[in-house]
Amino acid sequence: MVNEGEQHEVPERGYGMGYQESVDIESRCLFGMEADEFYRRQVGLVLDEIPTSLYGDTGEVIPRKLESNYKLPEGVKLGKKAKNAGMQLVDEFDLGLGAGKKVLDLAVGEGDTSRYLATSGANVEAREYESYLVKRGKEKDVEVRGNAETVEDVQAGVRGRAESVFGNVNYAQGDYSKTKESVGEGEQFDAITCLSRSFIYLGERENYVNALKDFYDLLEPGGKVVLQSRAHIKKGSYSWSDETGTSLGKTPEGHFCMTDERSGTKFVWRTDEETTTLSDGVKQSTGSRYLEYANGTTKELGEVTADDHLDFANLKGMGDMLKEAGFVDLQLKVEDLSSDGGEIMFAIVAEKPEEKVVSKQRGALGRGVRRLLGLK
Repeated sequence: MVNEGEQHEVPERGYGMGYQESVDIESRCLFGMEADEFYRRQVGLVLDEIPTSLYGDTGEVIPRKLESNYKLPEGVKLGKKAKNAGMQLVDEFDLGLGAGKKVLDLAVGEGDTSRYLATSGANVEAREYESYLVKRGKEKDVEVRGNAETVEDVQAGVRGRAESVFGNVNYAQGDYSKTKESVGEGEQFDAITCLSRSFIYLGERENYVNALKDFYDLLEPGGKVVLQSRAHIKKGSYSWSDETGTSLGKTPEGHFCMTDERSGTKFVWRTDEETTTLSDGVKQSTGSRYLEYANGTTKELGEVTADDHLDFANLKGMGDMLKEAGFVDLQLKVEDLSSDGGEIMFAIVAEKPEEKVVSKQRGALGRGVRRLLGLK
């Protein structure tokens, strides 16, 4: 069943029309924070400075940094895990964003990460698979900017908000498995970002490599790709559930659910999940979710088929794919996400090499040497 007046097409994948309701409940229940802080922490991880809230909340958000000698539950130190994956563990990233820079932000949902990236002054091209979420992104941008009355006003240029200069954010439909089709011909970017654990839906390894090669082609020399995700590393206490008005439990049918005690809305994950093994040994799972309201009506959120290629346990695998696509200088940054350390968030940044310039004189000298040696 669906609430009267809320008829909608169930999306092929993703949260669809229940996106924000689901994120709100999940953020409070699993991470002990409002959705806005959740987005700000993710963007703060890659910008090295948590942006001021766009929603009127001026509360300070403090990063929860992990030291390089932090020992993971399996007994491996964080620095060693990064090194084994061919990555350098860093305290900060230098994305070089600012006024005049261009960012392509992928799988943006309602666009919160895109708006926060724009607080750097960069212009952001935001792409989302679900058309409904693209529409909501445009509407929400108008709502949070405050000084714009229409979508056209939002898209007009640079505005001031939250004591920051905003770059423009342009929302459009796009699928990161076919990224080039969602941007203008010849467009190049200074950074390509895929945040919020969104780079997990491509299935076989070759699909990831092809997507990363597209990212590589769309970047300026010296441009960077940013892949951000989170990982459950140990059992958490969820001690904040009472404070944030949420609880964890099961439905009478045995499905896992998170409940917003204030409204009675349940975010339910069905337990009849199917798990398969891909050709490279990585696990892929397929499951479905729905929202159940206090009056007993439900809203289907569609089926999700996700894999573990961008998983904290598969850092080396993702690193190898980035290198195969041509990227260099792989860096890793990790922070606590939940207050009890049960969840971490991490980001991988890799660079497209600067173009090597060979002078004409040096080229001619090389040709002369080859002739003297009898080489073509």
